[in-house]
Amino acid sequence: MAIIVEKQEGEQEQAIGYNCIYRYETHRIKLEFDIKDGLWKIIPIEYNEQILNSIFDDIQFLTLDEQIQIIVKRLDQHFAG
Repeated sequence: MAIIVEKQEGEQEQAIGYNCIYRYETHRIKLEFDIKDGLWKIIPIEYNEQILNSIFDDIQFLTLDEQIQIIVKRLDQHFAG
């Protein structure tokens, strides 16, 4: 996982999100978490958007670590099935 930082002129760098790569056999998905709005998105969307967006359902009130664990588990189940 990598931190996404932003720097405005004359200001310090500020973390604005996180990037991570999920791999399952030949599948590779880049996930991005926006700290400001607390939402995940898939970049680019290469798979069925409806199925993959459901991996983010009901996790927004969990800690970031818990969210990551659930997302990985759901993606594993999706690609294994």
